[in-house]
Amino acid sequence: MNSIRIGNVVHGGQDPSNGITFIIDNTVVVGDVVTSDTTVPNKAIRGADGALPIGLVTNIDADQLGRVQSFEEVTVIKLTGSVILGPAGLQGKGDGSGKLVAAGTAGSLLVNVVGSQTLNAVVYVALNRL
Repeated sequence: MNSIRIGNVVHGGQDPSNGITFIIDNTVVVGDVVTSDTTVPNKAIRGADGALPIGLVTNIDADQLGRVQSFEEVTVIKLTGSVILGPAGLQGKGDGSGKLVAAGTAGSLLVNVVGSQTLNAVVYVALNRL
């Protein structure tokens, strides 16, 4: 199989480091950490606090299709809560940011946090998936 169509999106041969096309929920903005909608195939949503993240929204087109970059390469995200350097678990916060929990926490994505920076009272972390 070379490709699969889900709604009006065709998947096949996309490089996840450049972003995979998703239907983007209208509450999501560029820069949000998103989760998968469990009721609508191929839809990215902010999700509930503690939800397993699928990536970072890098663009949204007028038709609500957009690119979600996976965490395979180093990615910078907004963080809510404490910074954990090194191996950590990543969960969505439900507000477009991510939160870090102990590595191995059920329902979290295992990542390596490279560093953090605070700009205008907002904390950002650079991380990649382990």
